[in-house]
Amino acid sequence: MTPDLFGTRGGRPASPAIGMTVKLDRDIDRARPCHRNLPVLHPGKPPHSAELRCAACNAHRGWLPQTVLNFIIETTRRFGAPTEPIVVR
Repeated sequence: MTPDLFGTRGGRPASPAIGMTVKLDRDIDRARPCHRNLPVLHPGKPPHSAELRCAACNAHRGWLPQTVLNFIIETTRRFGAPTEPIVVR
């Protein structure tokens, strides 16, 4: 895979939320946690908006829906970068 030098994936600009850490609090995360359930947002592969990868071991933790990504982007735009990870349920 070639590096993405211009911040785009498939012709789309990279999301400003890429690289942020979130806190997972879903049923599966409570049943089968991965480290502290703190994944980093990575660019998604269509049709997914973002991929969740464990910050500690880089394991795939799921896909982030576009509505959740939009919420994170808008919240960050309005209030600035969060001091603690946003919880995704």
